[in-house]
Order: sequence, then C-alpha cells, then structure tokens
Amino acid sequence: MMTIEVRINGRLVASAVAVNQSNLDPVSDNLDPVSDYTFRADETRHPVSGKNPKVIDSTIKNHYRSDSVWSLVEKIASAAKED
Repeated sequence: MMTIEVRINGRLVASAVAVNQSNLDPVSDNLDPVSDYTFRADETRHPVSGKNPKVIDSTIKNHYRSDSVWSLVEKIASAAKED
C-alpha cells in the first residue's frame, strides 16, 4: 500500500491510497514485475477557486514496478485531476 499526502502550508489538501492488485508469489513473496493498482484519491474544497471536494476511485494498469515510485505518483495524480 502506498499513501500520498499533499499539504500546503502544513494543511492537508489532497491524499490518495494505492493498493497493488497483482499476484503475490507465495514462495518468494515477490510481486509481479508489472502491476495493477487500485486507488482512492480525495481533494478538499479549493479555497481559491471554490471547487467542491471530490473523491476518485480508479485503477492504474500495467505499471512497471522497476520504474521510480514518482512514476506511479504521477499516474495517480494525472488520473485524479482528469476526473
């Protein structure tokens, strides 16, 4: 599980929790090299634009686990902002 928090001046304005949905090899405890993740992201009411809070449930498919963790963060952020 991965947790992402976005804070502005110490105030939490958005967060996400992603969970790997790929197969765990019971012999080696290794996950598949390419994984799918489900995530839930939420964003508070935007104080400047006045946009309402939102919650997004989505999936990231075929993420290469050898990529940087920032690559997964980017995919989650991109999916959350498009919704």
